Amino acid sequence: MYVIGTAGHVDHGKSTLVQALTGIDPDRLEEEKRRGMTIDLGFAWLTLPSGREVSIVDVPGHERFIKNMLAGVGGIDLALLVVAADESVMPQTREHLAILDLLGVSHGLVVITKKDLVDDDLLGLVQLEVEDV
Repeated sequence: MYVIGTAGHVDHGKSTLVQALTGIDPDRLEEEKRRGMTIDLGFAWLTLPSGREVSIVDVPGHERFIKNMLAGVGGIDLALLVVAADESVMPQTREHLAILDLLGVSHGLVVITKKDLVDDDLLGLVQLEVEDV
């Protein structure tokens, strides 16, 4: 099984992305739903057209839950670094990327979310900033 982990700043759309990819809401705790943010690790899975199974670990983005993030990304094969277009790169984006680097996670994809909230010029600037990180 291939394991993918999310990474990125709080409220940038990590859980929404996981749900869009898998159909599974990774936020399972009542408090997470009430507060609208991930607190503990969430899990989802999918099967690729090739038949290969993929597990996704959704981690919290809030700095108070960094220990939970560390627990979630320890054994991943690939990271999905999520950056919201309306906020661009933020402190937890950089911190999560540094943690992934320290853990030796060398494969990843950048996903820019919330693109519908910005115009093309701002989106271009966000893309440039992501390339610089």
